[in-house]
Amino acid sequence: MPQPDQVHPDRDVLGAGAPTNTAAAAAVVRIHPRAAWRNVGGEVFVITGDRAFHRLAAPTAVDLIKRLAAAPATVSELAELLVRDYQVDAATACLDVTTFVDTLLAKQIATANEPTGGRL
Repeated sequence: MPQPDQVHPDRDVLGAGAPTNTAAAAAVVRIHPRAAWRNVGGEVFVITGDRAFHRLAAPTAVDLIKRLAAAPATVSELAELLVRDYQVDAATACLDVTTFVDTLLAKQIATANEPTGGRL
């Protein structure tokens, strides 16, 4: 199993060492309102409010971003997408999506609200 600062190369979409935010697991995640993204040639390019540029090339990352752009989702809902479309077990999907969401939050690509509606 990878250590928190080591992500499996096939799952590394935005870089290893993303912070772990346990509140994100129960949160409703959405694309950050100050982030602009485009899907070009099967890759997603994002410019965030701080003018940072991000490229997501992994098919799973692209699918998760497209899902978030369509409607806010919880980590569980995003993990279900991976289980359904990529035949990965639920525990692995949940761990990978949690890491992915933590990274999106840290890089200001996404925001998250607690289920009760409070800001994280």
